[in-house]
Amino acid sequence: MRRWLAWLALPGLAIAVVAFGGVWAQDASVEVRVGARNLENGRVELALQWRGASGAWGERVLPAGRVLPAGAAGWKHSTAVTVAGLEARVAVRWVERGAQLALQVRDDASGWGERRHPRARVLPRDAAGWRYSSVLSVGLPSGADEVAESKPAGAAGSPAASGAAAPAAGSSASSGD
Repeated sequence: MRRWLAWLALPGLAIAVVAFGGVWAQDASVEVRVGARNLENGRVELALQWRGASGAWGERVLPAGRVLPAGAAGWKHSTAVTVAGLEARVAVRWVERGAQLALQVRDDASGWGERRHPRARVLPRDAAGWRYSSVLSVGLPSGADEVAESKPAGAAGSPAASGAAAPAAGSSASSGD
């Protein structure tokens, strides 16, 4: 009798797992922050940094086009970099206090998504060295489950630990969307 009742309960259990499985599953995401530093002649160099699976921040990822020219008007964008299937770029513009930073992620369906503004997002004009925005959590594309600890696609090269990497020639940020 007990076996018979157990066989009756199995279809109900299977339906419950299918129905509530999405509630139990957690979407994969990654933590990202925008880095920036003031350069000579009023320019700003941009970078992205991802928190790896180990919980530590990885090296700065320097997009090929990563320099905001002094006095540039409106929003400008770095070139894109790809990490763990996530394509992202830095959006930046001049405001009274300095350079305002944001993150944009490519959405396969509609192109570049809305600018995501970290809580701490302005690089003061007089700040020295690399400064970072507050952290943003970004969902990874389906099938990606963590950030690899390797060099991302689209990066210009790994900077030295001191952050003394020189900007690439002709590496200005663009205004394209």
